[in-house]
Amino acid sequence: MTKQYIGTKIISAKPMNKAEYCAYRGWQVPADEDPNGEGYLVEYHDGGAPNHPDHKGYISWSPKDVFEAAYISIGHVGHFEPWVQRLAGEKAELDGRLSKLDAALANADFLHMQETKRALLMRQSAAMHAYSQILSERLAAAGVGVSGDYSAG
Repeated sequence: MTKQYIGTKIISAKPMNKAEYCAYRGWQVPADEDPNGEGYLVEYHDGGAPNHPDHKGYISWSPKDVFEAAYISIGHVGHFEPWVQRLAGEKAELDGRLSKLDAALANADFLHMQETKRALLMRQSAAMHAYSQILSERLAAAGVGVSGDYSAG
């Protein structure tokens, strides 16, 4: 039976269409692919041998919709220690989920939900808000701003 996996890694990415990526790599765009297809040049820092002389990590191209469904921006954190980068990623992921939960709680359908389910969702939201605050405090203690702009430390 096939298992399901969720990946977590910090990558660098730059918007680049398929034609730009192929030109960067010195390749021709495959005939069956759209050269104007939006996407990203992705560089993996924690696995795979470098495959381009201008990069320290393995690079590839990802279509925009696939990339944006898989990755959450954590800003400019590359100059921080790896554990701080992971912490910023954890907070960004949590805050993204929290935003979706809060939107669901504000939806009119929430009021028609069974009381027990509503209470559990409200407790979950409160716990996630507290968790997010703790992560903000940890980032601040590490010298990182919590506004989402991690360029100054």
